Order: sequence, then structure tokens, then C-alpha cells
Amino acid sequence: MKYLVLLMLGLWYASVQAIDMQHTRVDAENNRYLIDLDITMQAPVDRVYKILADYSNYHQLNDSFIESALLERSDATHSKTRLVTESCVLVFCFNAVFVYFVETAEGTEITARIDPVVSDFSYGESRMRFYKIDSNRTEIHFFTELQPAFWIPPFIGPWVLKGRILDEVRETFERVEAFAQQD
Repeated sequence: MKYLVLLMLGLWYASVQAIDMQHTRVDAENNRYLIDLDITMQAPVDRVYKILADYSNYHQLNDSFIESALLERSDATHSKTRLVTESCVLVFCFNAVFVYFVETAEGTEITARIDPVVSDFSYGESRMRFYKIDSNRTEIHFFTELQPAFWIPPFIGPWVLKGRILDEVRETFERVEAFAQQD
């Protein structure tokens, strides 16, 4: 009985700490990948926003983010960033370079557009909108659409990539929540 109570407490604690992903949509069509979801986390909106606006430390948010940098800041709301990821799907491993033009609306929104000249993507746009639920809960509406400029082997297919992408998004936002709870 004692172990059952400990197990129940452990499951309850894990459910309280985990992010909640709702309205999840991950699609692949015509070599474009789309992710659209709402995420609720147990952390104040200002801390969550601060972490996600710190581009030079994105490598701390996911094990597959191997390099992150703020390349330039033209003013308080416009910057250029670089992220290099390393991903393996089945036996196929690759690095991908994302160079973004980023625009922010302090505390409420981050929008990023791929620079196709120096990225491994011919098109890409991402948007995060931040909403304060209460003093310790945040909702983020996350939308991204990417079109790789590289060949994806047909044996991998969009069905495998869709699951992998969703796993990476979940891992990233779980770490954001954990870091935001530490501050």
C-alpha cells in the first residue's frame, strides 16, 4: 500500500510539472511542415518570454540544439539569430542550420522568418504569442511552418518526421518551463 501511495504521489507531481499541449496540429504537405499548438506551463509569463527571447542560449533548451547565437541586433525589437540542430531519424542523421530574422513585441510575441540564403530551409516562419493566465501560469500559442531545402529520404517520410518534430517541441518547452521555475 505504501508503494501505491508513493506511485500516486509521483504521478500527481509529474502531471503538475509537465506542460500541457492542446490543439496540437502537425502536418506535412508539399515538403512543408506545419506545427500549430497551444502550450500551457506552470511558470510566470515574464520568465518564459525572457528565456525564449535569449537566442544565444537556445542550445540549453534541447539536446538537439548544438549551437545558438545572436548574430546581430539592429534595435530593441529586431535581430538576426542562428541555430544549428542535430537530428537523427531512424538511421539518417543530419545537421540543419536555421538563420532567422526575429522581431519581438516585448513580453507578448516573437516572430521569426528564415533567411533562405544562409539556412538549410527555403522557407520558414515561426510565431510565439504569450498570454498570462495568472501569476504563475503562461499560455503560448506556437505556430511554425518550414520547408527544407535539403532532400529527405522517402523511407523516412512525413509520418516519421511529424512525430519527431512534436517530440522535439515538447522537450524544448518542458525545459523552458523548468528553467522558468528556477528563476
